[in-house]
Amino acid sequence: MIIPADKGNKTVVLDKELYLTKLEQRMVNHIPVAADPAIMHEQSLNKLLTEIAKIESKVKGKDTFQLRQTDLLKFRTFEAPPPWNHGLIKLHKEGFPLRDISDASQSPGHKLAKSILRLFTGYTGQTEHHLASHSQLIDILRSGRFDGGFFVSYDAVELYPSIIIEDALQILETKLKADTKWT
Repeated sequence: MIIPADKGNKTVVLDKELYLTKLEQRMVNHIPVAADPAIMHEQSLNKLLTEIAKIESKVKGKDTFQLRQTDLLKFRTFEAPPPWNHGLIKLHKEGFPLRDISDASQSPGHKLAKSILRLFTGYTGQTEHHLASHSQLIDILRSGRFDGGFFVSYDAVELYPSIIIEDALQILETKLKADTKWT
């Protein structure tokens, strides 16, 4: 197999059986499911999108936020695949472990989620601690900000975000209600 390495813009030639063994080792803690949950997710999302497209807008004089209600129907999917797992070899680590990657880019709801993310754009990156790029971090380190102190970077072994959806929606609703351009 020929695959990209995890870092360094390098390419790895690897025996297929070794790759599959490394991938299986990374998936030991994953819990198999009896049926593809993407099918039920897709059906409920399509139903919800159809219902929302029929609701009258509550925003003064607007039939849209950033998405027109009629455009919501284009986010419906049919027989979309579930997320799939693959891995990249970590050449910089001892034993060349695999970094598993779950790719949901073709899954139900992915395009909708990307579009909804734009609603949050005006509310993110507004703190003094926000870094826009790795170049900004390098500039801060070169500036001497940590002279006499120290800078720590941790390597997360397994990192799964767990955002409470109801709380996130409540925060978004509060922010939108406070934003005068929406009312």
